[in-house]
Amino acid sequence: MKYRVTPLLAGLALVLTACGAPPEARFQWPEAVRDPGALQFRVVEQTVEDVPGETLKGTATTLDAVWAKVGPDAAALAQSLTYPAVDPQSMGVLAPFAQLSPAEIALLPAAVQFNVPYVSCAQLDHRDAQLPEQAAVACDQKQKYLLGPVAMNGGDLADVAASFATNGNGWIVTLTFNTAGTQRWADLTSRAVQKQVAIILGDQILTAPVILEAMTGGNAEISANFSQDLAVGLADRLRDAVWN
Repeated sequence: MKYRVTPLLAGLALVLTACGAPPEARFQWPEAVRDPGALQFRVVEQTVEDVPGETLKGTATTLDAVWAKVGPDAAALAQSLTYPAVDPQSMGVLAPFAQLSPAEIALLPAAVQFNVPYVSCAQLDHRDAQLPEQAAVACDQKQKYLLGPVAMNGGDLADVAASFATNGNGWIVTLTFNTAGTQRWADLTSRAVQKQVAIILGDQILTAPVILEAMTGGNAEISANFSQDLAVGLADRLRDAVWN
């Protein structure tokens, strides 16, 4: 099948920002993702810089067990936060959260995962899937994102294609929405003007562009100075997620 990149309106191109490393070093796609729900579109509520951390082993059976592990002071402060803590006193109280495993982190409310600096992307990137109807926290290579519920998923796609951009600016991945997805994309971008919308595969944010205007064209583009291999690899992973 021959693929065509549909011309995009201003603001429709979804651009992955460079993080200083070659694209091949920045992204590690899952070997196989066979679930349309693994590809998600969520509105970004807030962002904060990630604090480097470790991925520790451990299990937890209940949220109460996690609160007990971090202690009453840390638990109380974490639940009271309405924005990420930065002052030294709060940071000291919240330090026990750095000792939680991904399984324990997954039990915490999304607001706690986001507002506690010691909940790092190293922990967040190894959790089980988050419920689509609830707020969530996910990461790119530099930041944590507090996200709204899933607005769209892979089931809204009709096609995914890697191709060389018609403007000569390198390889891109184009998402083409089906009929229902085109309407959902138009609705989503209408209510998210001047906000970011994150596109997530598994537990990794692929891109989170600012929406400049409502978009009705039924296409979106991901570009990041891709090599051909990386663009084709990403398109393959997205197709795995949607058409298993």
